[in-house]
Amino acid sequence: MRQRGWKQVLLVTSVWHMPRSARLFQAAGVAFSPFPVDYRIDPKRPLTLLDFLPNGAALMETEMALRECYGYAWYALTGR
Repeated sequence: MRQRGWKQVLLVTSVWHMPRSARLFQAAGVAFSPFPVDYRIDPKRPLTLLDFLPNGAALMETEMALRECYGYAWYALTGR
């Protein structure tokens, strides 16, 4: 960034990863504009009874959320 004279970068990542990525960029002293992508839900879609029943896709989403939590914990433990 310094060599190119950049003052700020565009941080493009999944909305799931953005909070953790933003913390890493801040810790490194990098000025950035967040641009979250890959939203997994449609907030305009009404909930149905099926939304409250277990299914494979929901299990996968839970796994992804847990991985993000593991990442937060790892960075907290290692001081990043």
